[in-house]
Amino acid sequence: MEALVALCRIFDTTNDSAEYMDYAVITDLSVEPKQNEALVQAITDILELHPWKKLLNITATDAAIKNMMINKQYDECRSFIHRESGLALVDELVIPTNARGTCIMIGRSYESAHIVVTGDGTGILDCGSGFGFCRIDEIYSFLPLARF
Repeated sequence: MEALVALCRIFDTTNDSAEYMDYAVITDLSVEPKQNEALVQAITDILELHPWKKLLNITATDAAIKNMMINKQYDECRSFIHRESGLALVDELVIPTNARGTCIMIGRSYESAHIVVTGDGTGILDCGSGFGFCRIDEIYSFLPLARF
């Protein structure tokens, strides 16, 4: 099971002190449809411990994102992710892996962001080149398994 919760951090630099606006995006759950609602609720319950600016659940769009990737409609997919999340630009993106479908496209959709990979429980990181990964700026993972 893969559960993605992406932290999108936007820095407000209009004043002397940095202000963070944190958004959580829930997607790519990879569970049976009948389990989706319960898992989203469990994730939401946990996420409510942090004062998020907004919690976004875009699990219903996973199939559309994956279809666009299969058809190599990358620009359309980036626009779709921006539209569905409501975020055209983020400063920092925290994702569990850079080696799976929606994670790859979220990372590729915010290429100017500082991208942190935390590990998805399996520790898979894609350190290769090409479109099969997104750039990594920082890694915080227990026992990562890297593919070069």
